[in-house]
Amino acid sequence: MSKITVEDEYRKNPELKKEDVESLIQWAKSQPHLPPVSEMEAILFLHSNYFDMEKAKKTLENYYTQRTQYTELFKDRDTNSDGLQQAHKTVTVACLPKTTPEGYRVIFTRLYDTDPNALDFAQVLKLYILIMDCIMAEEGTCNGYVLLYDMQGTSFGHMFKMNIFTIKHYLTYVQEAMPIRLKLVEHINLPHFLDKLLALCRPFLKKELMNILRYRKNMEEAYETIPAEIWPKEFPNGAGPSIMELHESWWKRIVNRNQEVLKDDQIKITDESKRISQSKGLWGYLGY
Repeated sequence: MSKITVEDEYRKNPELKKEDVESLIQWAKSQPHLPPVSEMEAILFLHSNYFDMEKAKKTLENYYTQRTQYTELFKDRDTNSDGLQQAHKTVTVACLPKTTPEGYRVIFTRLYDTDPNALDFAQVLKLYILIMDCIMAEEGTCNGYVLLYDMQGTSFGHMFKMNIFTIKHYLTYVQEAMPIRLKLVEHINLPHFLDKLLALCRPFLKKELMNILRYRKNMEEAYETIPAEIWPKEFPNGAGPSIMELHESWWKRIVNRNQEVLKDDQIKITDESKRISQSKGLWGYLGY
């Protein structure tokens, strides 16, 4: 798939100013611990923060710092690794082809293998982030994202495979570092122990994220925000590709990017020995 260009981004985002993009790139260059930031990366940081320069700087800082520090999510992201191969066999993560009426992309997630023993929680989250990275790299900015979690097949046994620190790191990254406009987080096929699952996550959820969580009791409710025709064909009135087709096509896309990702993962990290103010390391930025 051909990548979107920076010229495309300027055309589709009238509010995006080249001088702001250059200003953010130059600011990053003035921070010796940060890696080089490309024009497209700067565009993503500005767009995700609605072109607020100071917020874009903070997101950029968090992005590279967390991708350096959260090794269970960002180290060894080789699609040939046993961990990611197992994650591929365990879960489907895919961007649905059609957007919502508002132009939001929908990221669909569902267990592919429902056996709790098959779940390596950190590797599944690593796969999720790889898919998100792929979408941003290939398609650029977007009006917004809806994260759709189909919890069919989720059992109480899966909870015991969820490491509390990995949950914290993942939620911190999504809320403070991922350069996207997150609009909704939808859940369907809710398990009976949902309250216990929420109890694990709630300490790490900011008010802004809490306000966009949705728990749908039936498909009619779900279709209010994500029209039926967008869904995979397994769902009532769904007109999209099958879950199997999505499962394989998105895996193929990240496999095709594997060498590019591995190269970037060696470069797109912080050098903490060069950080000007050691007091503003990861924990300083995260408020600890």
